[in-house]
Amino acid sequence: MGATAKILPERGDALGAMTGARYIESLKDGREAYIDGEKVKDVTTHPAFKDMIHEMARVYDLQNTDKYRDEMTFVDSESGVRTSVSWMLPTSADELKMKRRNSELWNTHTWGQLGRSHDILAPYIIGMMHRKDDFSAVKNPHCDFGENLENYYKYCMQNDLFLTHALSDPQVDRSETVQNEQRDSAKIWKLPCMWSKRQKMASSSPAASSFPPPPRTPMNAMCPCRPPLPGARTPIACWPFPFLKGRQD
Repeated sequence: MGATAKILPERGDALGAMTGARYIESLKDGREAYIDGEKVKDVTTHPAFKDMIHEMARVYDLQNTDKYRDEMTFVDSESGVRTSVSWMLPTSADELKMKRRNSELWNTHTWGQLGRSHDILAPYIIGMMHRKDDFSAVKNPHCDFGENLENYYKYCMQNDLFLTHALSDPQVDRSETVQNEQRDSAKIWKLPCMWSKRQKMASSSPAASSFPPPPRTPMNAMCPCRPPLPGARTPIACWPFPFLKGRQD
C-alpha cells in the first residue's frame, strides 16, 4: 500500500489551521495509492481509508470551533497566522502543557485509535529547530542549513501540514547499498520516496501532506545544492520548496 508525492501549497499561502474540508480536498490531488495491488481512485471515498480520513477532518474542524480554538490553536507572533498547537515551538512550561492538552484532545476525540495522527512528525521538525544553530554551523558556500530548516518549519507551521515518514529500505542484494541496486523495486511498493529507490513502509502515506527530510542525511535534506548520493535524487522535502536556498539546476 502506498501513495506518490503530491503538489503542496505555495510558499506564501499561509493557510493557517487546517479545516476538515480543506484537508479532504487536499487529498484529491491525483496521488497514486495502491492497496492489494489495485490503484485507489480516491482515498477520501475508498472503504479502506475514508473513515480514518473523515475522522481526521472532523477533529480538524473541532480545532476551529469556539469551544476548542484556544486549546488547539495559537497565533504565531511573527506571522500573525493562527495554526495548530502541534506546530508551536514551546518556550515555557505553560506552552508545553498546552501542547500536551492538544494531543490529549486529539486522542480523546478519536478514542486513541489514530496510531499516526496529524502531529506525529511535527515534534521531529520542532526538535530540529531547537538545534538550528548546529545546522548553520555546517558551512556551505551556497546556503545556510539553519535558514533552510527554519523556512521549512514555518511553511509546515503556517499551513498546518500533516507530515509522515517512510522507513526501511527494501534491500535485496546485501552487498550493495540501496541507492546502487539495479532493480525496479517500484514493482513491489509504490510509495512516496525521498530517494529514487522506493521506501518500504510509509505510515499514513495515503492521508498525509508530505514527508520531512530524511534524518540520516541532514545536509542533503537542508541544502538542495549538495550533490546526492550515487543513484539517488534529492529528498522530496526540498525540491518542491523554492525558499530552500542553494538549489542549482
